Amino acid sequence: MFEVNVKGFAQLMAGRPKWHFVRELISNSLDEYSVSDITVELVKAPRIAYVTVTDNGDGFANLSDAYTLFAYTPKRKDAKVRGRFNMGEKELASIAREMTIHTTSGKVVFNNGKLRKHPRMKREKGTVVDVTIPMSNKEYYETIKMLEMFIFPSNKKVRINSAGVTLQGEPFEIINSVEETLPTVLLNSEINALTPTRRKTVVEVYKPFAEQEKGWLFELGIPVQEIDCNYNVNVQQKVPMNANRDTVIDSYLEKIYAIVLNSVANQLNEHSMSDTWVSQGIENDLSSDETLSRIVDVKYKDTVLRSSDRKANENAINDGKTILDSRHLSQIERGRLRSHGLVPSTVNYKPNYGNSDLIPKSKWSDEMKEYARITKITSMLLVNREVLVRYINEPTFSTKAQYDGSITYNIAHYKGKAKLDPYAYDNLGIILHELAHDTGGNCTQHDSAWWHRLADLGGMLLELQLRSEEK
Repeated sequence: MFEVNVKGFAQLMAGRPKWHFVRELISNSLDEYSVSDITVELVKAPRIAYVTVTDNGDGFANLSDAYTLFAYTPKRKDAKVRGRFNMGEKELASIAREMTIHTTSGKVVFNNGKLRKHPRMKREKGTVVDVTIPMSNKEYYETIKMLEMFIFPSNKKVRINSAGVTLQGEPFEIINSVEETLPTVLLNSEINALTPTRRKTVVEVYKPFAEQEKGWLFELGIPVQEIDCNYNVNVQQKVPMNANRDTVIDSYLEKIYAIVLNSVANQLNEHSMSDTWVSQGIENDLSSDETLSRIVDVKYKDTVLRSSDRKANENAINDGKTILDSRHLSQIERGRLRSHGLVPSTVNYKPNYGNSDLIPKSKWSDEMKEYARITKITSMLLVNREVLVRYINEPTFSTKAQYDGSITYNIAHYKGKAKLDPYAYDNLGIILHELAHDTGGNCTQHDSAWWHRLADLGGMLLELQLRSEEK
C-alpha cells in the first residue's frame, strides 16, 4: 500500500485499450453500495477526449483512497462486487493529461504526473471524476461501442451521454440463467490477501449482439475479455483474473464453455458442434449428461471410434458407420463421450468368432491341448468354474481371443501359429485378459469394471502363490 507514482505507473499501462480505463472508472461507481445513480459524459476533441463520471453515493470515506495503491477496501470481502485491487482511478490518472476527483472527503488533482490534495474542498454528496485523456477517433468509437455492451444492474440507473446524445445499447436477449459453483477470490483476513475460493453464483447466457463476431465474458455486467463461443456470458460474482482485469485462465474458460454448452446444445447443429469451444466445454465436468448425449446423437450419430481391430473397423464401415480416429479427441473428451454412446468399433462390430470354423480337437497340437488345460485350471481358481476352450484359425481377425462365456483362441496370431508356448507370460496374460470379461455386465467392453476385474484376478493369483510358499 503506497502513494501512486503516476509517471512510473504510466509505463505499466502502455498499450492497454482506452476503453479499459473508462470501464474501471464506471466500475468504481457501480461497486459503491450507496450509489444508485450514475452519469457518464464523453466529449471528443482533436486527439483527446473529456470523460466525466458523476454518482450520488456517499463518496470516498478517506481522500487518500484516491491516490493510494492497493489500499484496503471492504469490496474484497464481497464476491458480488468487482472491486479488489483499488487501482481503477489510479490507472486512469497515469495516462491522463489532467484528472480531478472531487468527493465528500475532499479533492485531488493529477496534472502531468503531479498530485495536489485539497482536503477542505468537500462535496456534500457523491463523487465527480473529470479526466482529459489522449484518444484517437478510433479509440473513441471503440470506447462507445464497448460502453453500449455493458449489462448494468437493475438497481443502478446509468446514463451514458456522448456529444449530448444518450447512448442506447442493444437490448439484451437472455438465453438462460443458471446457478453454478465457480471459482472466485475473496479477502483472507488471516493473511490479509486475496485467496481463491468457490462460491455458488448466477450465470447468465445471452445471445450475441448485432455484428458481434465473438462473444464476451462479463463480470457483474462489465466486459472482461472476448471468448471463442459466439455468446455473451455474465457471471454475477468476482471473476478470477489478472491485475489488468482482462484475462482469465483456460480452466475457468472451460467451465464457462460447459455452462454455455448446456444452455445452447439443443440449438447447435453438426457443424457448430465442431467449434473448439464445444470440445473444451465437453472436457469440463459441468457439462451435463443431457448435453453429452445430444452431441453424440447429432455430431456422432453414425460414428464409431477407430479400434486396433481392423476387421471390426471394416464391419462398421460396411454397416454405414464413419470411423473417427480417436486421436482427434482429447483423452478426457473421448472418455466422457464414450460413456454416452461414442464407442470403439469393437463394441458392436468385433469379428464374430462364432461364425468361424472351429479347429476339431482331433487336430489340436500338444501345445494347444496344454494351453486349454491351463486355461481351465485358471478359470476354476479365479471364476469358480471350468470355461469351455475352443480354437479357430482366422488371420483376418486382428484379435488373439474372444470371450462369450467361453474362450475362443485365434491360433493364427500366437507365436509359431499352430505351435504355441502355453507357458509364455504374454500367452498366460491373455487368459487373464479374457477371464476379466467375466464381470457380470457387458462382457465385451474394456471399461473400468473390466480393468478392476483384471487387477483383482492378478492379485488373486499372486495371493495363491504367496500362500502356497508359506506352507
